[in-house]
Amino acid sequence: MPADDPSPPASVPFSRFRALLATVALPTIIGVFCACDPVPQPLIINLPAGDITVTTATLGGEVVDENVNGDTERGIVYSRVVDDSTPSYEENETVVTLEDDAKGAGVFSIDVTGLEPATDYVFRAWADNGTIGYSAPEYFTTAPGVAGGESFDVDGSEIRAIAVQPDGKILVGGSFESIAGEDALNLARLHPDGSIDTTFSAEIDQPDYGGFVNAIAVQDDGKIIIGGYFDHINGEGSSTVNVSIARLKPDGQRDPSFVATTYYGNVFCLSNESDGSILVGGALVVRQGFHGFRDLFRLSTMGQSPFLHPGDRGDGPTGGNPPRAEKQNSKRIHAKAPWRFPGTMAMEG
Repeated sequence: MPADDPSPPASVPFSRFRALLATVALPTIIGVFCACDPVPQPLIINLPAGDITVTTATLGGEVVDENVNGDTERGIVYSRVVDDSTPSYEENETVVTLEDDAKGAGVFSIDVTGLEPATDYVFRAWADNGTIGYSAPEYFTTAPGVAGGESFDVDGSEIRAIAVQPDGKILVGGSFESIAGEDALNLARLHPDGSIDTTFSAEIDQPDYGGFVNAIAVQDDGKIIIGGYFDHINGEGSSTVNVSIARLKPDGQRDPSFVATTYYGNVFCLSNESDGSILVGGALVVRQGFHGFRDLFRLSTMGQSPFLHPGDRGDGPTGGNPPRAEKQNSKRIHAKAPWRFPGTMAMEG
């Protein structure tokens, strides 16, 4: 019978016991007592891009289901399509990530600025409840035009007149054939962001010598008075009515109820008065039992019965062909005889 071994039993090092606990026992205990599943992604859809201009758009989405009881963060990511067709949250320098101020379920929108004109973009709405969910990609294209801080590309000699309408649209007159690559003969209307307003169409011309617009005045009813040197409006010519002064409808078509003319004088400036009458200044030719030059007269709202500024500057011949308007280095533009002004007028004073 063997003798008893007086030596103590072998011990297990504590470091080995700790490693065994961390790799086997602890995960088993957690798996039994805390069967935790990942947080489901929130359900989110996008909204169509809205209010698209040359450099801005409104983008948004709707968090349909947060899938948790808490405040879910939400926002949009966007990029140029050429850079990334499926942008993701904080992906790279070509993707812009924006977060909505509010949280939780519901509809939201974010105004985006600094976009490039005439560019294809893609965006996705996102929601984050601990797990990020995305909507499907939504595509949009910014409008053509000129971004803020850039100059307009005007094909022609100059811009002579600018008027801002109550709705913020900008009327531009002068001597040119296009603006920002769009055809526009001496008169155009722009959106506030600088893009061409294609709902406005007005071609102002004098085919023999070249027409131009010197002055623009917008009336309370939205109609537009223009002055300068011209006898053709949208291809329709006249040597007796609406020569160098005319009124246009808001879409750029001639208003036939306005019958004023200068018979190839040159209108430099226009101003609406509170009673609806119109002050007209320039190198003008009128008839009041004689023919002569006038620098200033007043028209009724229909372009009739101008009240002339006192002081006749001499008689001139009647009849004949339209004179050529000569551009001077100064702001005056002189018209040579012959002239004739049809209609009845009354002197003021």
